[in-house]
Amino acid sequence: MELNIVYIGGLSFPLGYAMTKRRRYMVDYMNEKNIECHVLSTRYKKNEQLNNPSKGMYGKTDYYDLSDLFYKGCIFSYYGKGKQKIKQWYNSSKKNIMIFSTKLNVEDFIFFQYAYRLGYKIVFDQVETSYLADGTNESIKRKCYILFCEFISDYAYKKASGSFVISEALLRQNKSKYPNIPLCLLPNST
Repeated sequence: MELNIVYIGGLSFPLGYAMTKRRRYMVDYMNEKNIECHVLSTRYKKNEQLNNPSKGMYGKTDYYDLSDLFYKGCIFSYYGKGKQKIKQWYNSSKKNIMIFSTKLNVEDFIFFQYAYRLGYKIVFDQVETSYLADGTNESIKRKCYILFCEFISDYAYKKASGSFVISEALLRQNKSKYPNIPLCLLPNST
């Protein structure tokens, strides 16, 4: 069965930093192999230097950025448009897979639930063990937010169809914590 891949999460696209580049490597492969692919950017910290359009095409892949709706306080539009894109991109004649980043942000949980109910197979692309590593200098408010996201992510990992992991260390950690979830080692060089 042919694949239909939807990447989702708080990352800019097509220009961005390390995780955006990792995502772009995957999308480049999908484009090369003629695999249907879409990118939905949810809330992320905007950087004017990147100057990504809010929607467009990257090769054969279409992308849509919801972050402006979030930051303008248009929460109903943010979720409405996000759900609309998730449903629009669902292709009943293909195997639908939605790939989230390492951490499921609290505000993306609604998208996770919606995609799960529509029938998407949920996969996580994990590159970190925790965003609260020793030595990080975060405010109490930010630390609480990250802890809550990690709690939600733990729940979501258990419901997921599998995960990509960037390192052997993450592979071992996931095998121990989630023994029934299929894992695939996918370093950046792959």
